[in-house]
Amino acid sequence: MPLPEQVASSNVARHYDELDPVYRAVWGDALHHGLWTTGRESLGEAVDALECELVAALGQAGVNGGRVVDVGCGNGVLSGRLQHELGVEVVGVTVSPVQAARAAEDPSLRIVCGDWMQAADGLGLFDALVEVEALGHLASVSAFFDQAALSVAPGGVVVMSDYLATDRGWCDGSRTLMRLCEHGRLTGLATRNEVVAAAVAAGFELEDDRDWSEHVAPTWSVLQRRMWTRAWRSAGVWRALARVRRWSDLRVGALAGMLRGYERGWLEYRMMVFRR
Repeated sequence: MPLPEQVASSNVARHYDELDPVYRAVWGDALHHGLWTTGRESLGEAVDALECELVAALGQAGVNGGRVVDVGCGNGVLSGRLQHELGVEVVGVTVSPVQAARAAEDPSLRIVCGDWMQAADGLGLFDALVEVEALGHLASVSAFFDQAALSVAPGGVVVMSDYLATDRGWCDGSRTLMRLCEHGRLTGLATRNEVVAAAVAAGFELEDDRDWSEHVAPTWSVLQRRMWTRAWRSAGVWRALARVRRWSDLRVGALAGMLRGYERGWLEYRMMVFRR
């Protein structure tokens, strides 16, 4: 159930720019879920495992060489990995100037700072589009796939790895999900069926669909623990907090919302591959 657009890209950028030291102290440079298989992995190992799966999924989809756009590339960690391991030319897009500057430290990457929905027309065609946990920051799921249809060449793929609302979530946990959208600067949380319907309507066909919910859920208990054991000991974090315009911008309630969402089955995490 997408929500009305309520988060301007400028607000998303300001959130990530101001809280960059906090995110890096608690999470690291790659700001996405980890993938636990044994339960004994560190956060860094789990994050690395998820990226390995994404690289493998692109390889299995036939993406070796060519051009790839990484929508919501953050600090460019996955972008660099895709470029070096698959031999592709990667264009990373992020709304955050702080993240764009860090990603651009890899001179082999082309980094665009701006809203992908507005910048996409000037970037040309791609053999693949990668989206990792950025969908909720975009205007809508249908707008994302409509633009993807213009950006991905015929025969190309969209590989998305993201957390989604479940039908049960919008029935039983709508209040929690609405708060999560507010705290996380999200315009909405789509369901799997809404994502597939939007993709099909834009001319894509679902080629792979994996439910990673159980394996990524530990991310949030680990982050919550690290928030209280790491963040407050970092001088960079305290300097960042002093610059935050409003304490409400911290939105630490997102941690609890994600934990509760996975525990109650209101959220799920899927990796999907769509072929144009």
